Amino acid sequence: MGETPSAYDVLRVVATADQEVVVAAYRALARLRHPDRNRDPGAQRAMAELNAAYARVRSVEERARY
Repeated sequence: MGETPSAYDVLRVVATADQEVVVAAYRALARLRHPDRNRDPGAQRAMAELNAAYARVRSVEERARY
């Protein structure tokens, strides 16, 4: 079994990225991965992983705890 990717890896940003960059990355990936737009069988799981990663780093306070 492989290691779980970090929230930053899932969002495809560096850990030092500005908050605006994190939000923009999340929105762009959400448009691509959302199950309503992506009929891939793994789309729901990919979107859940993306949402979980974003929840960990969506605000300055959350990032500090992460």
